[in-house]
Amino acid sequence: MEGQLRHDHLYHHHFRHRLPFCYLGRARLSRAITLYRKTIPGGSSSTFEIRWHACLLDVKPPAESVLVTDVAAKKFGADRLVAQEGFTFTFSGGVGNTRDSHRVIQLGRTKGTEVEDRAAMAAMEMFFEGGGDFTSWDDLASGAETAGIEAAETKAWLEEGGGEQVDSEVEQAHERGV
Repeated sequence: MEGQLRHDHLYHHHFRHRLPFCYLGRARLSRAITLYRKTIPGGSSSTFEIRWHACLLDVKPPAESVLVTDVAAKKFGADRLVAQEGFTFTFSGGVGNTRDSHRVIQLGRTKGTEVEDRAAMAAMEMFFEGGGDFTSWDDLASGAETAGIEAAETKAWLEEGGGEQVDSEVEQAHERGV
């Protein structure tokens, strides 16, 4: 439209499931986008596209799931930070190899960046606030349902899809030092 500013923004994030800081950071980004749209001239017409990229904190994660309290709360002091942000982290979830959760986010990406973002946030909410397990296909499918992806479709995808793209993104992230 004539006389109206339009701003399009693309935000890329390297997604590390084990770190609650990605979840907290995404919540803060959402608040910043809302503030931007309210206060910047023309900001209300701005679009934001958020892309999530797979990377692994631990390139050799345990084969079996371990309690998140043994990882995040003790190692990173995340329990104090989440209380300040108003989240209700349970720190009761299990964490192991997160490759499949990255694959679910890839499934979301095939449906558009909004679904990709919702799938990423749903996976983290399932894990951090719902006590879910990143290694459980049932938990991942349940989380994906809250993002608008049917559980049966998620499980079918996990049977056969998304792995090569995730592996490629993880390799690229490591090459860049992420």
